[in-house]
Amino acid sequence: MSCSYSQTTIVGRLVGLNPAIADSVIIALKDGTGEVIYSQAHLSGCNTFNLSSQEKGGLLLDVACPRFNPAQAAILTIGSTSDTVEVQLSPLSKRHEESRITFLDSTSLVARFALLHMKSRYRLNVRYANERNRFLETGGDMESFKFDWTDDARLTTNRLQQEKGPILRQELIIQYLEMYALSPQGTSKDSLKKWIPEIPPESPAWCFHSNLYTLAYSFHLNNWSSYVDEMIARNPGRNFRAMLLADRARLALAYRDTTTFMQTLTVLTSDYSDTKWAARTYRLIHPILRTGDTVPLFNLRSIDDTLAYISSKQMLGKVYLIDFWGTWCGPCIGEMPYLQKAYERFKGKGFTIVSIALDEVANVERFRKNKWHMPWLNACVGNDRQNATILAFGVPHYPFPILVDSRGIIVALEDELRGDRLEHTLEKYVNPEQWQREESLVQHLDDLCTQTKQQGKESVLRRFLPVERQDHIRQLILKGEFDKATALVEESQTQITLFAEAKIRLMDIKFSFSAPDAKAVFLAGSFNGWSLSADRLKKQRNGTWTITKTLSTGIHCYKFVADGKWFIDPQNEKKYYNAEGGENSVLFVSIQTK
Repeated sequence: MSCSYSQTTIVGRLVGLNPAIADSVIIALKDGTGEVIYSQAHLSGCNTFNLSSQEKGGLLLDVACPRFNPAQAAILTIGSTSDTVEVQLSPLSKRHEESRITFLDSTSLVARFALLHMKSRYRLNVRYANERNRFLETGGDMESFKFDWTDDARLTTNRLQQEKGPILRQELIIQYLEMYALSPQGTSKDSLKKWIPEIPPESPAWCFHSNLYTLAYSFHLNNWSSYVDEMIARNPGRNFRAMLLADRARLALAYRDTTTFMQTLTVLTSDYSDTKWAARTYRLIHPILRTGDTVPLFNLRSIDDTLAYISSKQMLGKVYLIDFWGTWCGPCIGEMPYLQKAYERFKGKGFTIVSIALDEVANVERFRKNKWHMPWLNACVGNDRQNATILAFGVPHYPFPILVDSRGIIVALEDELRGDRLEHTLEKYVNPEQWQREESLVQHLDDLCTQTKQQGKESVLRRFLPVERQDHIRQLILKGEFDKATALVEESQTQITLFAEAKIRLMDIKFSFSAPDAKAVFLAGSFNGWSLSADRLKKQRNGTWTITKTLSTGIHCYKFVADGKWFIDPQNEKKYYNAEGGENSVLFVSIQTK
């Protein structure tokens, strides 16, 4: 595919506009991910506009007016230096009509792409989002939400069978991939495998989609990292390339890959310093707010009592959680069960929640009439992302939780306050006695590991207190099951002490697994490097598979693999959490083991 890219000029005119409101019309160019590149307030008495941008690959044209529904169109900056569009706004007498953007040449590639892309945005941002939010509002959880794409997938497949243009085909394939990533019901993974290779790294269609890493991981795309390298090197969209670098830096930080993070940050701050992606990435290590900071001043009108205000000064003396959210935000709604549970548990101990919605009051009131009544303090800032409170807190995304202590000091942020971790974090500040016990137990575990290593007994530590067992103990501590955790730590300490004074013994251990219909069963564990082929079990007449392994005394983690699927040992009650959040069966081999 050969494409030419250059500065793009968008020329258009407003139709059906009452001159009395011309000053309130705003026309803007954004990149495909929503970054505003250029905006212009329409001037009274003039119904034409001319916008230009150096951004290549993809642009979004926005027209906004307080008295009409906003209109948007996707514009490919490919093949020509300009394209003429006609923006039609309904006159005042017909305010119920939708505002719309139409192209003078409806057969052009740009016009056809815009129509295709905006239909996809409606499908994802309206139909899917509305059904998801209704499901969450009635108490469902995100993991069990399903959306059937059967009709949409069939229409997209039919269009792909007819469409020959490479750019339009690439956009259709990405849309199909988005459907699969959100909910695979009704889509075909085999079809995707066949289509995905059609999309080159330099495709401008990528520039309109900001959830690339979600798409890649949901579909398990091979060589994704090298493909991203090619997109960063060759894709025409500058803001899009910056977004890819920011995603890479965020993931590197999450996996504690500081080398990759710093290398990526250096590129962002040197070559893309004028983009929001460079600023957001920089804030990952230099955020506006940190623990230990005084909470920014705020003073917001209460939704429940329009004569009352919620302020930082008023909240002094209380431990409270500030929750920035919106009814349009699926992850925000997904946090409601945890917020409700935490509130009910701690509300009588000097704790409350202050929910600040980037939303209209009517939307929040409608939301609270369903399952989640949110019986705490509530305020709204409208849909204004430039609101003084939003800017003061530097809200990077939604939800954005912040825990403030009775002195007005920020003591926790973000991940510490999401999901099950919320209650655990609150225990430190609302119930300090339990936190002190937890801290003491964690310290005991850490000291045992450190002292054993310092004594040169790392092999002993690996047998009696392997990483899997340490993770299991920490999970028990997080759940508040201190007695069980204490017993395991003390048991490990006794075993380490006794075993360190004796010689290693080898024992023959028989493993068995019932799987009458399986074609092949293997034993994988810490004793064979979790190999999927080293230890194959032998099938007996009764459908049970068996193998005898010679193991050293100590602790061994293992699973069975039957026809490629992993299973814990149903005959072994001892299980520990593994690093992926699942479970492994655990066997303690001692002289008494049979």
